[in-house]
Amino acid sequence: MTPQDVGNDRSQIARRLHDALGNGVALYGEATRTFAIDGSAPAAVLYPATVANVRDCLAVASELSLGVVPVGNGTQLHLGHAPRSYDAALSLRSLRRVVAHETADMTVTVEAGCTLAELNARLSTNGQWLPLDPPCPEHTTVGALIATDAWGPSRFSQGKVRDLLIGISAVLADGRLIHGGGRVVKNVAGYDLMKLFTGSFGTLGVITEATFKVRPRPQVSSVLVCESPSMADAVDDAVEIIAAPLAPLYVTALNPTAASFLHLPSAAVCVGIGGSAAEVAVQEQRLQSLRAERSVVRHHGATATRLLNGLRDLPSYNASLGARISLLPTEMAALLRDVEERTQRDQLPTAIVAQVGSGVAHLRCGKRDGDAYDWAALGRWLRQCVAHTGGHVVFDRLPPDARGHLDPWGDAIPGFALMRGIKQKLDPRGILSPGRFVGKL
Repeated sequence: MTPQDVGNDRSQIARRLHDALGNGVALYGEATRTFAIDGSAPAAVLYPATVANVRDCLAVASELSLGVVPVGNGTQLHLGHAPRSYDAALSLRSLRRVVAHETADMTVTVEAGCTLAELNARLSTNGQWLPLDPPCPEHTTVGALIATDAWGPSRFSQGKVRDLLIGISAVLADGRLIHGGGRVVKNVAGYDLMKLFTGSFGTLGVITEATFKVRPRPQVSSVLVCESPSMADAVDDAVEIIAAPLAPLYVTALNPTAASFLHLPSAAVCVGIGGSAAEVAVQEQRLQSLRAERSVVRHHGATATRLLNGLRDLPSYNASLGARISLLPTEMAALLRDVEERTQRDQLPTAIVAQVGSGVAHLRCGKRDGDAYDWAALGRWLRQCVAHTGGHVVFDRLPPDARGHLDPWGDAIPGFALMRGIKQKLDPRGILSPGRFVGKL
């Protein structure tokens, strides 16, 4: 069967994949609805059980010029544009082995279908962890972690994926298997390959395996909640805490709506502390001295874990409109004050979570009661306000009626021509996540 024979007949696409890959690898029918993007489901869902199966999947897709979207567990499908073609979803959730854990060297090699929660459970038996804490780690696969450059509150102290990733394997669109880096920290060969695939959003290849540096897990941890009169005050307080002689794991500011989700009474700054018992005690005492004029509530044990999980997962909460704003911490208080005033005037319940030290704020705007609302106008206003600060906005959730009027990624970024050239080189037929990324790559 040629690509022309397949055409747009979805049943034939599914049959051809099934014939080539065998039972248990290609599923179609109702099973495909799990991985629908903007209401459009693929013709087939592919569950390769080995790297060889991944290579076969992509070789068939390349032969037939089928649009393939790597999906992991489907946690990030709300991001980006709808694909130009969506013939198959490719999930590596069957490839979830921890291949090697070198405890003394503090490295781990893991297959891309393993979730972050599974990986950290394995590492914890040796007192170690991969200190990346994106929302919903129990569903976030290692492949999705890298492809979307996901992170959480601990980015402030622990860094991002690129700071910890030291080796990678991936399958290109034509079925070729490539490698970069290695399994020891000193081996930096192939760094450019890892840099390319981090945040590539599934457009360059399918990540099959990764090697990370890991770190000792803090023996003791706590969360200190510092109440603030308003979101702008919380951001200012966070800036002061960051400048103080402290070494927090994270410093997160919440507006009153976000705080209410965590059962906190007002806008607040949440400060994570970790280390030995003595180190944590010293840090807590310093913070309380710094905040002597305001209430500081310490949380330990299960309560601290609940708070951290809430802070981590808040940006994943469903909403009519979701945005990730990147800007200088010094610009954040004034901007978020304007955002709150606008959304309150428009009667939009809005949760704001600001990772102040990282210069990123997450917005979650809820539904408007009664009349229809012009979400595109709000999005344009927000993007313009942020642009005036020198910042950038990515919309990670958009209502259907705003998608045709707002580009989720915004204007093409510097270096886009180079990105397009790399895409053409590694995926000349454009079958991987076609049109999903910046500039509809």
